[in-house]
This record gives sequence, C-alpha cells and structure tokens, in this order.
Amino acid sequence: MRDWLVVVAIVLIAAERGFLEALLFGVLAGCVIFAVDVSRIRVIRHQFGLDERTSSVIRSAEESALLAECGGQVQVFELAGYLFFGSAYSVQERVTRLVAENKPAQVIFDFSGVTGIDSSAGACFAKIRELLRKNDACQVMAALSSSAANILSASAGLDDRVGRCEHLDKALEDAEEMLLAARAASRGNRPTLGAWLEDALGSHEFAEELCAHLTPAPRDAESYLCRQGDPTDSLIFVERGPVTVILERPGQPPLRVRVFGAHTLVGEIGFFLGVTRSASLLAAPDAVAWSLYRDAFESLKKTRPEHLSALFIYIIRLQSERLTFANRQIVALQR
Repeated sequence: MRDWLVVVAIVLIAAERGFLEALLFGVLAGCVIFAVDVSRIRVIRHQFGLDERTSSVIRSAEESALLAECGGQVQVFELAGYLFFGSAYSVQERVTRLVAENKPAQVIFDFSGVTGIDSSAGACFAKIRELLRKNDACQVMAALSSSAANILSASAGLDDRVGRCEHLDKALEDAEEMLLAARAASRGNRPTLGAWLEDALGSHEFAEELCAHLTPAPRDAESYLCRQGDPTDSLIFVERGPVTVILERPGQPPLRVRVFGAHTLVGEIGFFLGVTRSASLLAAPDAVAWSLYRDAFESLKKTRPEHLSALFIYIIRLQSERLTFANRQIVALQR
C-alpha cells in the first residue's frame, strides 16, 4: 500500500511540476522507506549475561556457582545485520537502559554477525564508549572486522582502552577469568587435589582412598593425554588446567570443542558407556591431571564400595549441574 501511494504521488508530481521533480521525489521517498525498513530489523540478535551462557571452558562446581551468582555483571550483545544510524541507535538505547538499571562491570559486543557498518553507527558507538567509561564499565569488541574497526576508529568509537578479541568465546573466557580472579583474590589460594576431592566426596577418608588409586595422567610427545578413537580406559581428574578437548575432522582443521579448567572431571561418559574417546585431550604445559584406570576402579568397587558410591554421587551431581547450566543457555538463546 505504501509503495503504491509513492507511485501515485510520483505521477501527480510529474503531471503538476515535471519529470525531474517527480524523479527526485521518488529517489528521496525510496531512501526514506529503505531507512525505515532497515531500522526495524532486529540488530541485537541476543543479549545475555555470564550467568546464562558461558565460554567453552568447563569449570569446577565452585567456579560455576560463582559465575551463576555474579555472571550478570558481564553483559553480551550479539549483533547482526547492517549497522547504520537507525539500527545502531537502538543498540545505544539498549545499553543506556542497561547501565541505568544494572550497572554492569563489562559489556561485550559480538560483531560476528554484522555485515557492514557506516560512520553514523560509529558515532553511536562513540557515545556508547563514553557512557560505559563514565560508569566504570569495561568494553570489549569481539570478532570485529578490519573495515569495521577502521570506521569505528575514525568515528572515535574505538580506541586503545577498548578491548578486542578474535571471537566471542575468547571474550567470554577472559570475562570469566576477570570475575574469578577478583573472587580468588579475596579467598586466597586454590584448594589442593585432596581438599577438592574431600569437598566433592564429602569425606576426608574417601578422598585419601581415591587419591591412593590415582596415577599421573601420561601424555605423549605433543602433550596429548589421549587421542580421539583411543579406548576410554580411565577417568581423568584435572587438578590444574587447562585441558583442551579437540575434535579431529577428516579434511578439516581440528576444532576446539571445550576447555576443562581446574577441579573438573573428564571422560566419565565414555568410561561408563564403554566407548572409545570421542575427542582428543591436549594438556597445557603447566596442567596437572590424574588418571583413575579401570583396574583401580574395579579394585575400589570390590574393596571400598561405599567410597565408590560417593564418587558416583559426585559424578551424578556434576552432570546435573552441567545439564542445568546448559538449559539456562538454551533459554537465553531462544529469547
């Protein structure tokens, strides 16, 4: 209906004023209609906090609980489409409301879905930068293309104090480390292997018995704890990470799927299902990991069944916590 009204207006203007005036009106009307339509496109694909969605790093129960508690201090905006004044202004308004209502410690903008940006959008991000800086909130730009970075820099929307990450997962990981480091500074050193297992199993005696059956996890010359397709002959307890889960793909480069941090358990699904390793595990040089081999597991089952029951309860609780967090991530992505 709107397009037909423009056509009628062009015909009337051509009849009254001439062809040139009608042509200019048609071009101007087309530009206005395009700007209005594009500004209605949802450029904020998702907004979420670290309490709803985290990085690919699997963390201990204590650290996961901390992120669930205070992860809302970090807010993420996943952007999509073309950013110009109309669409970028909607981002500016959303950030303004966020700062007024929640006072975030950090705001991350994910540009992986952005197809382009103009200088007017750069001016909006300059105002966003000043707003966040005025309220002591850090700003991070993830997956920012070189062309978008040049436009933002020219418009004063980007400077050396604005953080940059190659992809969103890295930005999320860095934000998690920031929150955890702040809490660790107030709590002191990380618990030892024995203290972690004692807390996980609920008994000092159980933890000592389990530690006695653990052996240092061997690694090959490239620091792999196991390779994709190997028999799953052990549970791996990560005392200090990171341990990276790498999926090997024929004809394609390896894909980083997950990263396990300190005080986490790896390989329990394959171990109990009796299937081969579904991915490779690469340990960092300073990572510390321990293996509970199947023969040691069977020995515990025969001699200390009550201790093994405590381990089963811990594994079930661990899987339940991970499933609960995954459900929160799904809800956040469906908003």
